Amino acid sequence: MIKTTISILILSFTFSSQGPFKLAKFEMEKRTNKDGKTIKMNADIYFSSDGSMVSHFVSPAEVYIINNEEGELKIFNPLNNQVFESTNYQSGSQSTTFYYFLKNQYADMGLKRVGFELSDIKVDGDLLINYWTPPEEVGAFSDIELVRKARKPIFMGYRDRKGKYLKKVYYYNYENIGYGIEFPMSITEIDYTEQDSIVSKTTFQGFRFDDQSDFEMLNFEIPKDAKLIK
Repeated sequence: MIKTTISILILSFTFSSQGPFKLAKFEMEKRTNKDGKTIKMNADIYFSSDGSMVSHFVSPAEVYIINNEEGELKIFNPLNNQVFESTNYQSGSQSTTFYYFLKNQYADMGLKRVGFELSDIKVDGDLLINYWTPPEEVGAFSDIELVRKARKPIFMGYRDRKGKYLKKVYYYNYENIGYGIEFPMSITEIDYTEQDSIVSKTTFQGFRFDDQSDFEMLNFEIPKDAKLIK
């Protein structure tokens, strides 16, 4: 199952949290290296200012992922006309790597929204470093380290109770894509396993806003005869 991972929230801006656009469309490419093999995924993303989203993956297979802020998720495979449906907050559009950048709400990368508490603040030169403690029900790691430079996130580190990194995320190649939005055109994620690590690099390009030709895809409907799988 395809999952655009994880991970991104709140500074004050002069416009509303929903942003001045109704629809953003852009291209995403993700390369994941595991066990010496590289898997590449390409998708066109259609993102509405209300948080609803359609991700049209074109490789390695055609798949449509439809979700929203509430965690309502549908994954449609047109090849076999099958659809998977679920409702889980972690599957919501707010769990994608780009949600809070497009909404210009990335000061805490959404951590406060999901129950994290700010536990420590440090300043190192021009870097502002925040440490966030997870709620009790999140037992996988002890805290998240969030580093910002010139107000923009450049690093997130997920650490276990011994201070060892379980995951690192780097945000870079920021560009102004319009409407005052500073967006990281490259994101690198490193997930550490017991024996090795999994490295993923996601790049973005081709941003455009409120193009009438894109609204039809945002309203994409799964065929009524698609077989529901569980």
